[in-house]
Amino acid sequence: SEFANCTEIIPGERRCTCLQGYTGDGVVCLEIDGCLVDNGGCHRNADCIKTGPNLVGCNCKTGYTGAGRYCFPINLCTKDNGGCSLQAFCEFTGPGTRNCSCRREHIGDGITCKGNVHIELL
Repeated sequence: SEFANCTEIIPGERRCTCLQGYTGDGVVCLEIDGCLVDNGGCHRNADCIKTGPNLVGCNCKTGYTGAGRYCFPINLCTKDNGGCSLQAFCEFTGPGTRNCSCRREHIGDGITCKGNVHIELL
């Protein structure tokens, strides 16, 4: 195989072993896909990407942040009230998701909230 090192033992006989990152008997060597075992060492909320023979990269899935070996859920509510109105509650509903609902005595969709007539006039 082109992915093996071969050593001549005696004239006409040789012993071959697969290169690092490959598996086989030395005559046939196949590339190892590191993602097939334990998600390549990536976090359970990360995608494993094969980058070479037994080499992997890890990318956190949508809604998560981190280097890929460790991924943490993104809580949108922790920054700028999650994009909700300042007169709304931001509720963390899962990684990268949230629900906005207007506070008492306010109406709207949570992104835009208006006070009732009494509140708006004060």
